[in-house]
Amino acid sequence: MPELLLYLLKVNVALVLFYLAYHVALRRLTFYHLNRLFLVFGIMFSTVYPFIDLSELLANHEPIANAYIVTIPAWAISTQTIVAAPTFDYWQLPVYLFWAGVIVMLIRFIVQLVSLYKIHAASEPANYKHIGFRQVKTIRQAFSFWQTIYLNPEQHKQDELEKILHHELIHITGWHTLDVLLAELSTVFYWFNPGAWLMKKAVKENLEFIADQNVVNTGVDKKEYQYLLLKVVGATQPQIANQFNFPSLKRRIAMMNKMPTSKAGKLRLLIALPLATTLLFAFRNAAPTINELSGELSKTSLELQGENDKFQEDQASFLERNPNVEQLYWLHEDVLDKTSKLTRVVIQRKDQPQFENYHLDNEKEIAAFEKKYGKLPPIPAQSLQQNGEKDLPKELVQHLKKNPAVKSVRGKVVNNRNAIVIGLKGGGTEVYYLDDAKSIAELERKYNLPELPPPPPPVPAAPAAPPAPPAPVQEVDLPAPPAPPVKPDTKDMLQSLPDGVVYYLDGKEDKTEAYKKLDPKKIHSINVIKGEQAQKIAGSKAAKGLISIVTEKNKDSKEVKELEQKFETLPAPPPPVRHEGPLVPASGAKLVEDEKTVTYVLWPNDVTKRELDAAQQAFAANGFDLSFKEHKDASGNDAINITIASRKLNNGTSVSHSLKGLAAHNNVVVVKGFKETGRFIVGTTIPPEK
Repeated sequence: MPELLLYLLKVNVALVLFYLAYHVALRRLTFYHLNRLFLVFGIMFSTVYPFIDLSELLANHEPIANAYIVTIPAWAISTQTIVAAPTFDYWQLPVYLFWAGVIVMLIRFIVQLVSLYKIHAASEPANYKHIGFRQVKTIRQAFSFWQTIYLNPEQHKQDELEKILHHELIHITGWHTLDVLLAELSTVFYWFNPGAWLMKKAVKENLEFIADQNVVNTGVDKKEYQYLLLKVVGATQPQIANQFNFPSLKRRIAMMNKMPTSKAGKLRLLIALPLATTLLFAFRNAAPTINELSGELSKTSLELQGENDKFQEDQASFLERNPNVEQLYWLHEDVLDKTSKLTRVVIQRKDQPQFENYHLDNEKEIAAFEKKYGKLPPIPAQSLQQNGEKDLPKELVQHLKKNPAVKSVRGKVVNNRNAIVIGLKGGGTEVYYLDDAKSIAELERKYNLPELPPPPPPVPAAPAAPPAPPAPVQEVDLPAPPAPPVKPDTKDMLQSLPDGVVYYLDGKEDKTEAYKKLDPKKIHSINVIKGEQAQKIAGSKAAKGLISIVTEKNKDSKEVKELEQKFETLPAPPPPVRHEGPLVPASGAKLVEDEKTVTYVLWPNDVTKRELDAAQQAFAANGFDLSFKEHKDASGNDAINITIASRKLNNGTSVSHSLKGLAAHNNVVVVKGFKETGRFIVGTTIPPEK
């Protein structure tokens, strides 16, 4: 059965149950405002309760979809593969019928709104004893919608107008139109259910009770008011309006003459509401033979096959004797406990969607089974395949759990294969094998996953010589020496270079980003100049820095020589060092604060939103605006942009780093702020040994 039909079944059972509770226990009470809350709650709760899952609160064990859901299918021999011809799914017929009805009812609802709009457009503003309304000459009786009263004064005497306007004013001030619209929408989507129409009638009737009660409480003579109701009976107005002459006049007059209910009558409401709610949740969880049992008997459940040929022969013989049986299942007493005894045999037939349950300890049920299907096959041995747990990436689990249909996500070894096991809130289980390309493609398609990474390659042999370390951390507001030439080994480095700096290619300023198209193998060197020294070479446009790229072909050109002469006037850079002091704590801590400084160390292989938020808060508390923005570089690799500004010095900087590049060179990013001066440091360095 489609999930939509199961949902509609639950919703409509709920509507009927709430209406019965109202009709039997509350309808005759004069607590109209409490009844209004009950009816509105009933409609809204009926719509959402199928999505509410209390198993997490009530269960003492793991959710059933996460545990070893042990179903034991009977063994079936097939000597040849039989491909079944595609058949029409007759379950889709009621689905199509449902949506056709929704469309018709929605058109009807829109027509009613258009009718109201036409009445409003043909009306004129009017006033009677300081009560505003819209005067409409084309209607016979008064009604209200939203915050407007529609009335034809010519149809009523002067002494009647005040009572009618007061009645409609109660609807307006009480926002009764909201209740009516909710009831109308419920009939749009649950048009086939009598409960929805009965709830709609009850809502409108109760609103009239409220208005009548308020009018009578103002001192209006009951009999005169009731005669007025009888006088105006017969006219009809749009169904989504609050009508003065609501048809059930006999009921309204009876309720006006009824003695007020004692306060003890409120106990009915206290009993009816929790009783209806409890029964609904009981219904939601009490039908394993159709819905949840189908999840237990899912083809992706862990299978236990017979351990010997005799068992297999018995199962095959049973299926041969009963051609209408699709499968035979054995279920444990506790599906969460794979060591518990088998207590049920379940039949899945080819000619019906329901499962048949027979308890092994019930002689009458077993007798009925054998009368219908013949002798019960021997109970199988209880030896289950051990299925180990496997850790999954946290990001993958979080992404999958965002799907409203997903209840749990686990990594398991199923049938000696690594798999992702997804438990669904509807009771089913899905298994995706990591060694099956089609299975993974289906997982990515269904849950809108980014392409899953391939299994990690074997660890490569250690290189003959370590790569040259990058430049040490530089203070952005102090003269910064050029970094030693770095020989790039991949094009990722070129694509991840920061924006906003001045680039020189072979001694000439590069304004066309031609450097991004270079072959890394043909690059001779890359020099980075920051701070005031960069501005001395290229002017104020180099406020964020200068990067010089020299190719092998032009390393001896005149332009390169001239630029290098300018570099020679700069002080030589200090050698790279491994910081063990307060800059990068030897303990590997990420956020460190003392009396003078606040420091954050970003480790490229371990970045979480929680720690970035904590760093932002710590720096903000000390006069710095720190922000992080994750993005993809030109090669599609993960990168992070770090922006910091000093509120005391009114300056700042922004840098971007490829996380892959940082990890490849064993680097961390250090952000350090000096509390007293407002100065800050942003750069990369070699982390200490942990």
